[in-house]
Amino acid sequence: MKISQSCSLRYDLEYRRFFFAFIVFIVDVDKMVDFFCQVNKLKQKCDAQEEQLQKAERRAENSASIAAEESSRRNGILEFIRFLDNEVNF
Repeated sequence: MKISQSCSLRYDLEYRRFFFAFIVFIVDVDKMVDFFCQVNKLKQKCDAQEEQLQKAERRAENSASIAAEESSRRNGILEFIRFLDNEVNF
């Protein structure tokens, strides 16, 4: 084998190694892009769920407040009825 052929083969081998390394790099970058897209979608889903949770918490607090007001009114009415009942029975 001549020296020029040996250099040519070595150059060809190095070129192929570089080419395959570059393809692997591109595939890895593509996988990373897919990964970041998945992360972004999960973050958006998490944000939407957090917003729904906050709305549900506000509704629950509002319902608890309304229930407390209604309970207070009921207790006041019961006291008044007992008062009237005692007045009538005397």
